[in-house]
Amino acid sequence: MKYTQLLFVLARIFTDFFMILSGLIIAFSLRMYGYDFIGLEAPITAQSFDFFTGFSVLISIFLVGVFAVNGRYRFGSDPRLFDEISQLFWNFSAGLALLLVFFFFIKFTFFSRFILGMAWVAGFVLLVLGRTAIRCGKWLLLKKGLYRANVLIIGTNKLGEKLYQGMKHDINFNIVGFLTHHEQDSHNPGAEIHGSVDDFERLWQQLKVTQVILAHDDLHDRSIQKIIQTCHINELTFEFLPDQVDVDLTSIEVHAIHNQPVIKILNTRMMGWGLVVKYFFDRIIALIALIVLSPLLLILFIIIKLADPNASAFYAAPRVGKNAKHFLCYKFRSMIPNAEDLKEDLIKVNERAGGVFFKMEHDPRVTRFGSFIRKTSLDELPQIFNILKGDMSWVGPRPHLPEEVDKYTSEDLRLF
Repeated sequence: MKYTQLLFVLARIFTDFFMILSGLIIAFSLRMYGYDFIGLEAPITAQSFDFFTGFSVLISIFLVGVFAVNGRYRFGSDPRLFDEISQLFWNFSAGLALLLVFFFFIKFTFFSRFILGMAWVAGFVLLVLGRTAIRCGKWLLLKKGLYRANVLIIGTNKLGEKLYQGMKHDINFNIVGFLTHHEQDSHNPGAEIHGSVDDFERLWQQLKVTQVILAHDDLHDRSIQKIIQTCHINELTFEFLPDQVDVDLTSIEVHAIHNQPVIKILNTRMMGWGLVVKYFFDRIIALIALIVLSPLLLILFIIIKLADPNASAFYAAPRVGKNAKHFLCYKFRSMIPNAEDLKEDLIKVNERAGGVFFKMEHDPRVTRFGSFIRKTSLDELPQIFNILKGDMSWVGPRPHLPEEVDKYTSEDLRLF
């Protein structure tokens, strides 16, 4: 997930909410306080402004929810202005219609038909103005060269040339170069050719590539598979012009770039809002778990400390997490204080010989109480702090040792 995408999505959400709320308040103010100005009779019953404002907040949240259900806040979604206005019109109108049906069934008398009609007009106008303002802000940033995707196109054939001609004047993209796929790629697309696919590992960091587009139909080529792996590991966007290919259809996203259909291979099935929800879910559950389990954590701390007052009750060791980033993983100490010094002598009796993991069923370094908390996994409870920090997740791969990761192949790194 790109943080800039999240920024613009959140801008749409908060702007839509504020504009809908403003439209309702404008409509209410005109009816209640400006009736002479618009040629209406004074309202029969005066309504509280504070009460209507609270009521309007709930309506605004509901309508933003209607937009979300209809895909108006998808990550990477950037329709043309006319299409966006059309979508806003129908979603906003449908949301208000749903509210009217709901009010009818619960026999709720809305404040005024004028307020409802004016809220529809004012709200829609303000929504369009808000979305236009966001587009203008984004355009100004892109004009300055910020937030552009640095695109590397693979394939200098007719397909790659056609794609280049469509993208070269698009402010959203910065084409940093081309890589040839086969020797028969003889077309010159008009941009610098930096080499072949074999040079990708060397060039992607040098060119600061954020997006790779394969303008070729050979996904099964070994070099292309290696590039896809590199994109997965380093969170680069990989896309290709579609053909009859054997890919997992649940891990792709189809969209168009200048009327050319493009398929994006997702680094993970959990993208966009899934990652945002997971981010907050991890921390909220970790905070609740920390509060609930704090008495148990304190008891375990005291027992371990009483067994050896001179040693720390906690054990912090370097581990490898997302994007191969190193962090300190916390556990309750279950071994004697100098356990790491003795590990080198025990490697020769590793029960997983030939592998990258070290494992002993009866490890002599484990203390009596340490054996108990290991069997019950109580030693891992301090990892709640790692989850709060964002080092780990409730659902994900276990934290791996750096020396283990050093022995992994490039395919193994996809785990992260």
